[in-house]
Amino acid sequence: MAGSKTGGIGQCSDYGARPVSSSTSLPTIWILEMIEWLEGFLSRGNKTLFMVTHDRFFLDRVCNLILELDNQTIYTYRGNYSYYLEKRQERIDNTRAEIARANNLYRTELNGCAACRKPCGHKARLS
Repeated sequence: MAGSKTGGIGQCSDYGARPVSSSTSLPTIWILEMIEWLEGFLSRGNKTLFMVTHDRFFLDRVCNLILELDNQTIYTYRGNYSYYLEKRQERIDNTRAEIARANNLYRTELNGCAACRKPCGHKARLS
């Protein structure tokens, strides 16, 4: 069976190497080749693509403009996925800081109003 999977495994045994099952390595190689082809295809020319993936490295290599929809607002990031993550975190941190400042101002004004309503310590005498 020359050229078959069984022959390849047998050949590895002849050299003293530990045989590897072909059923796990072939699909992986095929997927890697497909990803490389897709990266090359997407990098040639301008293409708009809506993509759902968990492969951050793929997004890093393929994307150069990322649009994010958050709370009915669209944010534009011109760069790869790493740039997007960095700038998105900066935007979130700035928003949290702005909210914290607004809460502190509210708390300060609320405490100031409470001091104004504080009784003076003596009661007004009515004549």
